[in-house]
Amino acid sequence: MMRNKKHIGLLIIASLILFSACRKREFDEPPIKDIPVGNILTIQDLRDLFQGESIRFEEDYSVFATVTMDDRNGNIFRNAYVEDETNAIQLRTRFPGGLFVGDSVRIALRGTTLTSFNGLLQLDSVDVDRNIVKQATQRTFAPTVVTIADLINNDFQSRLVRLENVEFAANDLSGTYANAATQQSLNRTLTDCNGNEIIVRTSGFADFAGQTVAQGNGSMVAIANEFNGVKQLLIRSIQEVNMIGQRCGGDPSSFYLFKDFNDQSITSGGWQSYVVQSTPGSHNWTTSSQGSPGNYYAVATGWNGSSAD
Repeated sequence: MMRNKKHIGLLIIASLILFSACRKREFDEPPIKDIPVGNILTIQDLRDLFQGESIRFEEDYSVFATVTMDDRNGNIFRNAYVEDETNAIQLRTRFPGGLFVGDSVRIALRGTTLTSFNGLLQLDSVDVDRNIVKQATQRTFAPTVVTIADLINNDFQSRLVRLENVEFAANDLSGTYANAATQQSLNRTLTDCNGNEIIVRTSGFADFAGQTVAQGNGSMVAIANEFNGVKQLLIRSIQEVNMIGQRCGGDPSSFYLFKDFNDQSITSGGWQSYVVQSTPGSHNWTTSSQGSPGNYYAVATGWNGSSAD
């Protein structure tokens, strides 16, 4: 009987300890965010407020938006881009991380500053813990379909955009998006079949910095950016660069004509010969292998035996 009472006493003590531990864990849980909503603004409202001077928000205002670019791939740092049905803006965060593409958020503006950095309007000093209240995750936001000419001639600053039938300039095809070894940012030129051009700016810290630029023609989803009046694009994911189609002028190797002149003919293969200078002594193109027997090349000279004409 005494043994049973002893066991019952031990069970009661254990239960009290477990109950106490459970209650303690409740107090360890983080408090629920209670951030005032205040007056609600759209991003267009926010952009309209800026008249050249920085604005620090000391009262309660809120903006509802969707995150369209985050800093996970390293192409931007302590930045994010958000957009609503009216416009878009860059967020400059106090610390990296915490925001992800597809997050539907309420941005509490108290303590943040609306300012311009090299011509790019941004909401600065955003603390994800104090200024961001997530409403939902994994929301899709469709990019606006634009042309390079649209981006150059209109204001799409910070918007998520999609370009079709574009390609990187031929002289960029042998390069990478950025210099991954030195972590240096680089500009590459995106062009269309009408000759319009825009810069694609990539950070040397991007996880795709060392990849060779896309070789073909196709589509790209990116963020429209601006630096000192120069329009740029920021790739948010290398998976959104889909350029495997035929380039505007065909295969780049077809841009170059090749002839080895080993048949000792200047005009074979569709080539034509033009007189370099019409004077006595003739300066027509001919073939020669002098100095390199068996390896013929085209040559024209102004030497007449004693002096140049």
